[in-house]
Amino acid sequence: MRSFPLATALALALSGAAFAGPSLDTNGNGPGVYDLESAPFLGFVAMTQGQTYTAQRSVEVDCTAAGNIVFTMADGSTRTRALTVGTTQFPYAVTSWTLPGSGAATVSGVYNAK
Repeated sequence: MRSFPLATALALALSGAAFAGPSLDTNGNGPGVYDLESAPFLGFVAMTQGQTYTAQRSVEVDCTAAGNIVFTMADGSTRTRALTVGTTQFPYAVTSWTLPGSGAATVSGVYNAK
């Protein structure tokens, strides 16, 4: 029996971390995106590029052409991520997003999951 994932989850919970981040699912497959309680999302807030929103638990992106997206996090830091075609969910507390001038993805929707 492996106790590492439980010990990791407990340590994150005690540290006040909001996310366990990308991890394996209960069958050992992955990656998946889970919060510490594996609780369902209650709703989504559609986000418009360049507008500022209240950060939520996660961000979901529907991408129609591969490229890059830049997220602004709740603490003001930024993170550039490469997207592939399809829907991708990141365990990030995002307040806004933009597409860079070069190598930008084409997205049909960006949503804060709450």
